[in-house]
Amino acid sequence: MTELFETNSDIFKCVDWSVFGFNGRDGKESTIWIGSRSAETPCHYDTYGCNLVAQLYGRKRWICFPPSNTKNLYPTRIPYEESSVFSLVNIRNPDLVKCDKFKSTTPYIVTLEPGDVLFVPHKWWHYVSSLTTTISINTWIELEADNDRRLEEAVTRTLLSAFTQTYPFSNEEWLNPTEEEIVPEENYAYVKESLDRCLAKKESNQTERKEKGIKENVFNEPEPKKKRSALWNLDFDNYGNEMKKIKPSSYLELMNSTEGNNKHHLDSEEDNDKECFQTKLINSIVDPDVISLMCNKFKEKFNSKAA
Repeated sequence: MTELFETNSDIFKCVDWSVFGFNGRDGKESTIWIGSRSAETPCHYDTYGCNLVAQLYGRKRWICFPPSNTKNLYPTRIPYEESSVFSLVNIRNPDLVKCDKFKSTTPYIVTLEPGDVLFVPHKWWHYVSSLTTTISINTWIELEADNDRRLEEAVTRTLLSAFTQTYPFSNEEWLNPTEEEIVPEENYAYVKESLDRCLAKKESNQTERKEKGIKENVFNEPEPKKKRSALWNLDFDNYGNEMKKIKPSSYLELMNSTEGNNKHHLDSEEDNDKECFQTKLINSIVDPDVISLMCNKFKEKFNSKAA
């Protein structure tokens, strides 16, 4: 919204997330989404933060999956987009020969109407489609773990860049349209910047623990729980019928909810062959679990106080 309304900054004040406990968060920290009927966002999860989405106009369907469904959604980092892990599954017309585990997923289906606000927890998968012309606004809520996630994204991008220069991938094949190719020097600088930020945060936490007299690797009495802020402190009971918890659905209910749209998104033979050997190899190397192990090793090796 900052770019769209930079000459009319008063409109930022029209967006107010304080009702959810985020005082001072307005349109400057928000993104506006405008879509025509049948516009869709591919199934993915965000590696940073969590998400609040407010529906302003029209009707939009969200199909969400919990993090426990990740293996059944066949994650891929190609095409690459920072902070987004995509699913190989065509949600509207899944190939159950190639993606047979998809039948074991637990979808959560909700249709947002004007005035509705949806909370999307960290690492929850979501596929979004506009049932009509739609306008919505969202804000990503930062989490303490985002420093680690940014390092992981920096390492992922560096590795992907190196592999795609070796294998015959065009930018259109390995980069999402929202991303721009970055030269190796900038990738390395991004990794170093993210690593420095992680190490500085770790050192700050250790200093705080020492000031409190807490020893490392020694059993201590549990610390008093910190007061959780913002969204986590809301008294949901006070919202009554306005606050609704989405119930899980079945695979059959998921297919029924997308019935009538499938004919527009039939998988072609080219799509079915898309995940070739090179793609599987790269996805194995940049798998989030592998990247997490690498980043932990980086932090261990580069820690200024390491022996």
